[in-house]
Amino acid sequence: MAKQHASKDGNCYMCKKTLGETAMKNHVLKEHDTGSEESFLLKIESADFRDYWLYIDIPHARKLESLDRFLREIWLECCGHMSCFTASHNSYGNISKSRTIGSFKEGDKIFYEYDMGTTTALHVKFIGEIKRPKQSSAVRLLARNIPPVLPCFVCGSPAKFVCTECMYNPDESVGAVYCQKHAAKHEHDDMMMPITNSPRSGECGYDGDLDIYAFDEKNAGKIKAASSKADSGSVMESMDMLNEMFSGDFDESKFTDENIMKMFDAMKNMLVTPGEPVFTLREIYAANNVAALREICEMEEIKGCSKMKKNELIDAIIENHINGDKLKSVFSILTEDEFQLLNENLENDFFVAGETILKSVIPISARIFVVFESEGEYRCVIPKEIKELYKTFAEKEDFSEMRGKAQKLRNYIKAAVNLYGVIKIADFTEIYNKYNNTVVEFEIMNETLTALGASDENYGFLDDYLVHGSFFGSEKIKNIVNRLSELQENKPRYIPPNEEFLRYADDDYYEETPEVAAFKDYLKKNGRKNQDDLNDVVIKMNRSIKKSLNKPLDFARILNETGFQHKPQADAKKSLEAAMAMYGNTRTWINNGHSPNEINS
Repeated sequence: MAKQHASKDGNCYMCKKTLGETAMKNHVLKEHDTGSEESFLLKIESADFRDYWLYIDIPHARKLESLDRFLREIWLECCGHMSCFTASHNSYGNISKSRTIGSFKEGDKIFYEYDMGTTTALHVKFIGEIKRPKQSSAVRLLARNIPPVLPCFVCGSPAKFVCTECMYNPDESVGAVYCQKHAAKHEHDDMMMPITNSPRSGECGYDGDLDIYAFDEKNAGKIKAASSKADSGSVMESMDMLNEMFSGDFDESKFTDENIMKMFDAMKNMLVTPGEPVFTLREIYAANNVAALREICEMEEIKGCSKMKKNELIDAIIENHINGDKLKSVFSILTEDEFQLLNENLENDFFVAGETILKSVIPISARIFVVFESEGEYRCVIPKEIKELYKTFAEKEDFSEMRGKAQKLRNYIKAAVNLYGVIKIADFTEIYNKYNNTVVEFEIMNETLTALGASDENYGFLDDYLVHGSFFGSEKIKNIVNRLSELQENKPRYIPPNEEFLRYADDDYYEETPEVAAFKDYLKKNGRKNQDDLNDVVIKMNRSIKKSLNKPLDFARILNETGFQHKPQADAKKSLEAAMAMYGNTRTWINNGHSPNEINS
């Protein structure tokens, strides 16, 4: 983060006043301590850049996890990193996120960290009791610092971008922040990130995408100023997430259960048709007006639609929709869950979808499933024309063979990105051919992979690479992929026997090494008896280790993040030793699938 011009002033989100940091606290307690809901006034401040601060209130009954979600949204979230609350800086005594706000007392101070690699650290101060009107939002934003002004290194006008290559350069003759004009001329123009009103500006992949709390005078003074604005922002965020799902550029860290259902609610008007279901494509498209039908034609690249009448537009869309070759390809690349859903409901007019189906299946395969909201239920229809067409080839050997190849290839792709993180498509083609004794050419493989990527969230494509899905959603993905491929360069690639390779298609798979067994034994001795709990901790550790691009993560914090507590605290050193032993024998992306010990031996 570049040095900024000091500014301690901030905006009151309740009444538009501009006050200094300390005066703002007194103002909030004097003017906005109204309502019936018992809450705590908190001050959040960057540990490193004190110009960034917030005043918020949060009810006693809420938990620290609500505060964590808010801080990620307004200041921090970039790649789904871990976070933790601790009693003080560099303390290993994590405070559970399930702890309620009301369990703290006036004057308490705790420490918060997001991302254990490029860490952003915050101070959380419990100022005192405050009351507020009841509302659905856990956190109400009361006041926030005015964005600090950073001068462009070249011309001195307000900077808009920070160069992530130059920002840590100690040489004062090297500038890091630039206006839009000079950012475009900078030698590291591909390393520019937007400057945001956040202490995480310029770090990792942070670009402020989720921050929908910019001060807006029109909304100031309303009791739900922040939350009402968030509703609008969440729709935009949800649309971005939906686009990621359809494009295959899928950042898995964003897709928590809470976010997915929030996304679905915001997209209701797009995905769900209110009213009783209809069962044919003609009836479905007839509900659209001419303008909407023409938009569909343009998206589907149907020519000549500008002069067509409504019935002609519907005919053209249906003809395109039930194209045999196209739909056969779509059916062949459906995931197993989607394919099972299709076959279970071929004889039903509609089926009622629960939350699991809505959030994991319907948005991805919308060409096949159409959703209606009726009588408080989501009723999903597979149009009759699609059912009839599917039945014409469902039992044929060539379709079974096509689908079998597609699913087999998908498993190899998932295994490759889980084991290596990134891999050139040419190298993947070579591995696939070796395992299957085939001679699939690169061009054919490239086309096939692109088709499969359209319906899978586990991976995506960047230039000539297959890339793990967790890298997507960041503007710095090219830098991350290039950096990882550089770290892999000149290291031998781990290529296990075929059966072992395919085990990595399971995101949760890890090798049961002696070190893993020893680590589990250590956990058992410290109170983790349940096998599922043990497995969950090891899965989280394994994921963190294999994705670490520069160094082992702070294992004590990972353990605490999963709810583990040392008994006694003196055993922290032993747990770290056990974790480090596991680290040395875990397959990592920077080592092309080899473990650190294998590379260093």
